Amino acid sequence: MSRSQLDRYHQLTSLIRQRRGASREFLQHELGISRATLTRYISELRDIYDYPIRFDRGIGGYVWEDKGYYRGRDLPGVWYSEEQIHALLAMDALIQDLSPELISRTIQPIRDQLSKALESASAKPDELRRRVKLISTSRRKLLGAYFPELASAIVTRRRVRMRYYARIRDQESEREVSPQRLINYRSNWYLEAWCHRAEGLRNFSVDCIRELNVLETSCREIPLDVLEQQFDAGYGLYSGPETQWAKLRFTVAQSRWARDEIWHPMQRGTVDAEGHWVLEVPFADVQEIQMEVLRFGPSIEVLAPAELRDRVAKTLGDAARQYKIKRLKK
Repeated sequence: MSRSQLDRYHQLTSLIRQRRGASREFLQHELGISRATLTRYISELRDIYDYPIRFDRGIGGYVWEDKGYYRGRDLPGVWYSEEQIHALLAMDALIQDLSPELISRTIQPIRDQLSKALESASAKPDELRRRVKLISTSRRKLLGAYFPELASAIVTRRRVRMRYYARIRDQESEREVSPQRLINYRSNWYLEAWCHRAEGLRNFSVDCIRELNVLETSCREIPLDVLEQQFDAGYGLYSGPETQWAKLRFTVAQSRWARDEIWHPMQRGTVDAEGHWVLEVPFADVQEIQMEVLRFGPSIEVLAPAELRDRVAKTLGDAARQYKIKRLKK
């Protein structure tokens, strides 16, 4: 059996099981095959693999009739799609990133299940991990000792008291917070919580938590739609309800790559008359998008807003002066 035919068998089986009454026309369209080929595939699945598939004339489609006693043969192993491989390996990578202690205590059984899911006719899990890599960038060291407690507090809806180090102020502070969500963003973990000292929603880098204790006090509940409006509306984690739009223009050479990048689900982009990719992207705090713009150096220009353009220009000017002032000794 060819790989393409095996993939179609798996897809056909999945469509029939998920959609009660899958019509012939629907299956032909989804699989890109003729009616004769569809009929042959279904006959082979019935006769060779003993799959409980039948055509229901009442609803005009194929149905899967597993009444609890199905003992048919399994199809050969699946080669996962790009999206499925990425999802499975992403889960595996996230688990590995937590900490060795956490993996050994509670997560290893889940990794074992992922290993079984990654098994295919083409590669064993360890071999697949070596040949398909997810490279994390700018990942900070995670203090994994507190991750299980945070996750538990979120699930049980309990407050935590923590000693937190704020990098921007270079200070530590004691805080009592009601955890709401854990977010993994750009390979780093963040806690979204209601801070009872500040009386507002705040983001906390998990790697900056120095001490943490789970309290018996119940969390202050914040509706998920409020969290989504506060944190998800703007660009990245530096987000909030007051969203602005940045307008960015890439050089013609950089545009070949930039127009295929997704900065934000709501972004807008056009190619101008000179071949420049002009990107419009929402953001709520200027700090993170400024950092994103700076990584492109001279290959990008901020057209709007003026505040972002001025900040980027000042930072680039300061960097240029630093290289002029601090000449390396030969």
